[in-house]
Amino acid sequence: MKKILSIIACLALVMVGGLAFSACGETKKTTTEVSNFNELKLAVEKGGSVKLKDHITLESTLTTTKNVDLNLNGYKIDEDYTWNTSNESKAITMFQINGGTLTISGNGTVESDDLYLFNVGRSVTPGITTGNLEIFNGTFKGTGTNKTLVQVAKGKAEISGGYYELAQADAKYMLNLIDESGLANTAEIVITGGRFKGFNPSAVTCEPANGKTSFVADGYEARAGKGENENVYTVAETPTLVQDFASLQTAVANGGQIRLEASFAVTGTLKVNKTVVLDLNGHKITETGLFHFTEQGASTNVFALFTVDGGSLTVTDSSLGEVGGIETTDLYVFNIVNAGVLTIENGSFKITGTEAEKAVDTIVQVVSGSAYIKGGKFEIALENKTYMLNLLDDGARESACAIEVTGGTFVGYNPAEISSEPEELEITTFVVDGYVSNEDAGSWTVSAEE
Repeated sequence: MKKILSIIACLALVMVGGLAFSACGETKKTTTEVSNFNELKLAVEKGGSVKLKDHITLESTLTTTKNVDLNLNGYKIDEDYTWNTSNESKAITMFQINGGTLTISGNGTVESDDLYLFNVGRSVTPGITTGNLEIFNGTFKGTGTNKTLVQVAKGKAEISGGYYELAQADAKYMLNLIDESGLANTAEIVITGGRFKGFNPSAVTCEPANGKTSFVADGYEARAGKGENENVYTVAETPTLVQDFASLQTAVANGGQIRLEASFAVTGTLKVNKTVVLDLNGHKITETGLFHFTEQGASTNVFALFTVDGGSLTVTDSSLGEVGGIETTDLYVFNIVNAGVLTIENGSFKITGTEAEKAVDTIVQVVSGSAYIKGGKFEIALENKTYMLNLLDDGARESACAIEVTGGTFVGYNPAEISSEPEELEITTFVVDGYVSNEDAGSWTVSAEE
C-alpha cells in the first residue's frame, strides 16, 4: 500500500511560477497560451514559454526582463500606437528587451508602421540594461515610415532564420547597432540564416563609427538571389565550391553545403551518408555510359549515380532560369536506402539512354526512407515511363518508404495516377493532399490547389 501511495505522490503535480513540480522532484516546463494584448503583456512580464492563439495588436511597448520563448504559432503581432520619444516610456519599439533572452519562433509575423520591432538593451543613463534576442524564423516587416527592424543598444541579437523587409526604399538601417555601443563592443548582431530584402548583411554601411562591415558570422555568406529576387540576400553556410568530379566526391563525403562552379562528367558514383545540400548553380552533372546498370544483389551493385544511404541530400538550383541538372545514360539518378532522405527543390533530371543502350527507367527509387519532390523537371528517353518515380515493393509493403510530390514537371508521367506499386497496397498517387497535377502537351505539372 505504501508503494502505491508513493507512486501516486510522484504523479501529483504542483504549479509554481509556470513550472510543474512533481513530488519526486521532476520539473516540467509549461506554456502560457495568449489571445489578446493584456494576456501577452502579463505572460511576457512573467517570463517563460508563451504561445500565440490569435492575431494580437499591441497597445503599448512590451518590455522583457526575463527569458521569454515566444512561439508566434503562425499568427501576427502588429501595433496600434505611435512613435513617441517625448515621455519616459520612450515608445519607439514593439519589444524592449531589458534583460534575459527573447526567443522568437513559430513562423508567424511581426510588423509595424513606424516603430522598431525589437530594441535590445538600453545604452543611456539612467537605466542601462543588457538583453539578448534570438530569432529562428518568421516574417518581420516595416510597412510604413520605419527604417529599422532590429536595433541593439546593449547586448546581442542572433538571427538564424526569417524574412526581413522594409517598405522604405533605403534599407540601410534595417539592422542597426547604436554607434557608441558597437564601438565599445557592447552591442552585437550575428547572422547565420534568414532572407533580407534590400539589405546585404555582409556589406553593412550603417556602422561608420566602429568600422563594422558585416553582421554575418564566420563560415557563412549572404548571397543575392536571381531574377525578381536579385535584391533579396539569403544567409547560409559558406559552401564548398566544386569544379570536377573528384572535388564533388570529397565534398559529398564531408557533408555540408556544396555549390557547383562548372559542369562535368562523373567518373564514379556517389554515396551520401551525411547531410548534404547540393546547389547545381546552373551547371550539369552527367554520366555518359561509363557505368551499366547492375541489378540489386549483384556483386558490383552499381545502379544509381547518387545513393542516399542513411543521410540527407537536398538538391536545388539557384541559377536564373534553373538550368542546372543531373543526367545519366543508364543509371538511376537517385536511390534512397537505410532511411535516407532526398529533397528535390528544383533543377532538371534526365535519363537519356535508349532501349538499345539498355537504359533504365527510374529517376528516383526509394528502398527505405523518403523522397520529397518540391520542384524540378523530370524526363526519361524510354517510351515506358511507368517507373520514373518508384517505391521498392518490399519497402512499400513494410511502410518503410515514401514519395511525396508537391511540385515539379514530369514529361510523359503523371505522379497523381501511378501504376508502379502493387495493387494490394492501394498506392495510386504520389501527389500530396492539397496539390493537383495538371497536364499540358504531354507533361504534368504539380502545384497547390487554388
